Amino acid sequence: MQTAVYTADRFVRDAMEIRHRHLDDQSTVEALTPLLERLAAQPSCLAPLGHGISPEQSFDLYTVDDLTIRVVIWLPGETTAIHNHNSWALISVVEGNERNTNYRRLDDGSRPWHADLEEIGPVEITPGTSASIFPPHDIHAVSIPAEKTVAIHVYGNNLGRQWRYQFDLDTGEVTPFKGRKR
Repeated sequence: MQTAVYTADRFVRDAMEIRHRHLDDQSTVEALTPLLERLAAQPSCLAPLGHGISPEQSFDLYTVDDLTIRVVIWLPGETTAIHNHNSWALISVVEGNERNTNYRRLDDGSRPWHADLEEIGPVEITPGTSASIFPPHDIHAVSIPAEKTVAIHVYGNNLGRQWRYQFDLDTGEVTPFKGRKR
């Protein structure tokens, strides 16, 4: 018996339905995880959207105030600064390898625009697998170790309008920014 192909459009509809249940963050991510992994396990899952089997640029699949579903294209060797999302995030990889290095805040937050961070280790996300993070433990940096990587990121906010923070590990400086920054 052949199983029906799970499409990006179907994932968006399922994510919208889960969002309308008004679950807590952990339950939302738990409901989304197997669906996102099912989608990402199909190498050609984005082809029906007109971006080819391996898209060349990032694009949003769906965005509202409390949900962003974004296809993120990373180039070989690309990295981000240490940052957060002020939201839960669920990431799955379709092609390549995304490495997320997570950090723990050591200070109590009493010094404005300062944070002392400790690295707590990398998480490797490979095709068909996923990883999730939740505030206040959503401080991380992304690196792409080798080949181009195609990932699907799901956030519990409108990431394009969300104020976020970038962290300087050496100085402890915290800098606000709005929207997407790499």
